[in-house]
Amino acid sequence: MAQNIYFLYEPNTGHYLRAVFADTKPANSTELEPTGLVDAVFNTDTNKWEGTSIADEMAKAKKSAADNVDPYQQRLASVAQMLLQKSAQQDIKIAQLTAQIKGGN
Repeated sequence: MAQNIYFLYEPNTGHYLRAVFADTKPANSTELEPTGLVDAVFNTDTNKWEGTSIADEMAKAKKSAADNVDPYQQRLASVAQMLLQKSAQQDIKIAQLTAQIKGGN
Protein backbone atom coordinates (compact mmCIF):
# COMPACT_ATOMS: atom_id res chain seq x y z
CA MET A 1 0.00 0.00 0.00
CA ALA A 2 1.33 3.45 -0.90
CA GLN A 3 2.03 5.79 1.96
CA ASN A 4 0.67 9.32 1.98
CA ILE A 5 2.26 12.39 3.47
CA TYR A 6 0.44 14.00 6.39
CA PHE A 7 1.19 17.20 8.26
CA LEU A 8 0.90 16.89 12.02
CA TYR A 9 -0.23 19.72 14.25
CA GLU A 10 -0.27 20.16 18.02
CA PRO A 11 -3.79 19.18 19.17
CA ASN A 12 -4.32 22.06 21.63
CA THR A 13 -2.81 24.95 19.69
CA GLY A 14 -2.85 23.74 16.08
CA HIS A 15 0.84 24.64 15.63
CA TYR A 16 2.60 22.73 12.87
CA LEU A 17 4.82 19.93 14.18
CA ARG A 18 6.19 17.93 11.24
CA ALA A 19 5.41 15.92 8.13
CA VAL A 20 5.07 12.14 8.30
CA PHE A 21 4.54 9.31 5.83
CA ALA A 22 1.82 6.89 6.92
CA ASP A 23 -0.59 4.31 5.50
CA THR A 24 -3.49 5.81 7.45
CA LYS A 25 -4.17 9.37 8.52
CA PRO A 26 -2.75 9.99 12.01
CA ALA A 27 -4.72 11.90 14.64
CA ASN A 28 -4.20 15.68 14.55
CA SER A 29 -2.99 15.71 10.97
CA THR A 30 -4.05 16.93 7.55
CA GLU A 31 -3.05 16.31 3.95
CA LEU A 32 -2.97 20.08 3.39
CA GLU A 33 0.60 21.34 3.26
CA PRO A 34 1.41 24.55 5.22
CA THR A 35 3.39 25.92 2.27
CA GLY A 36 4.67 29.48 2.40
CA LEU A 37 3.77 30.16 6.03
CA VAL A 38 5.92 31.00 9.03
CA ASP A 39 4.67 29.63 12.37
CA ALA A 40 1.78 27.83 10.67
CA VAL A 41 -1.29 27.00 12.75
CA PHE A 42 -4.01 24.63 11.55
CA ASN A 43 -7.55 25.94 12.01
CA THR A 44 -9.79 22.90 12.39
CA ASP A 45 -12.92 25.04 11.93
CA THR A 46 -11.92 26.22 8.45
CA ASN A 47 -9.69 23.24 7.63
CA LYS A 48 -6.89 25.65 6.60
CA TRP A 49 -3.40 26.59 7.69
CA GLU A 50 -3.02 30.14 8.98
CA GLY A 51 0.08 32.17 9.73
CA THR A 52 2.35 34.89 8.45
CA SER A 53 3.38 34.53 4.83
CA ILE A 54 7.08 34.24 4.10
CA ALA A 55 6.86 37.44 2.00
CA ASP A 56 5.32 39.37 4.91
CA GLU A 57 7.92 37.98 7.31
CA MET A 58 10.74 39.04 4.95
CA ALA A 59 9.24 42.54 4.61
CA LYS A 60 9.02 42.79 8.39
CA ALA A 61 12.66 41.68 8.76
CA LYS A 62 13.83 44.20 6.15
CA LYS A 63 11.92 47.02 7.85
CA SER A 64 13.36 46.02 11.21
CA ALA A 65 16.87 46.00 9.76
CA ALA A 66 16.31 49.42 8.19
CA ASP A 67 14.95 50.79 11.47
CA ASN A 68 17.99 49.50 13.35
CA VAL A 69 20.73 51.07 11.22
CA ASP A 70 23.72 52.17 13.26
CA PRO A 71 23.73 56.01 13.47
CA TYR A 72 27.50 56.02 12.94
CA GLN A 73 27.05 54.06 9.71
CA GLN A 74 24.38 56.53 8.62
CA ARG A 75 26.72 59.47 9.30
CA LEU A 76 29.59 57.74 7.52
CA ALA A 77 27.38 57.14 4.47
CA SER A 78 26.31 60.79 4.54
CA VAL A 79 29.92 62.02 4.68
CA ALA A 80 30.96 59.61 1.90
CA GLN A 81 28.11 60.90 -0.29
CA MET A 82 29.13 64.50 0.38
CA LEU A 83 32.77 63.73 -0.53
CA LEU A 84 31.69 62.07 -3.77
CA GLN A 85 29.62 65.12 -4.68
CA LYS A 86 32.51 67.47 -3.89
CA SER A 87 34.86 65.35 -5.97
CA ALA A 88 32.46 65.42 -8.92
CA GLN A 89 32.12 69.20 -8.59
CA GLN A 90 35.91 69.56 -8.57
CA ASP A 91 36.21 67.36 -11.67
CA ILE A 92 33.69 69.59 -13.46
CA LYS A 93 35.53 72.76 -12.38
CA ILE A 94 38.89 71.32 -13.51
CA ALA A 95 37.39 70.40 -16.89
CA GLN A 96 35.96 73.92 -17.26
CA LEU A 97 39.28 75.60 -16.36
CA THR A 98 41.20 73.28 -18.67
CA ALA A 99 38.81 74.14 -21.50
CA GLN A 100 39.28 77.87 -20.79
CA ILE A 101 43.06 77.53 -20.83
CA LYS A 102 43.06 75.56 -24.06
CA GLY A 103 40.57 77.96 -25.63
CA GLY A 104 42.61 81.01 -24.59
CA ASN A 105 45.84 79.90 -26.34
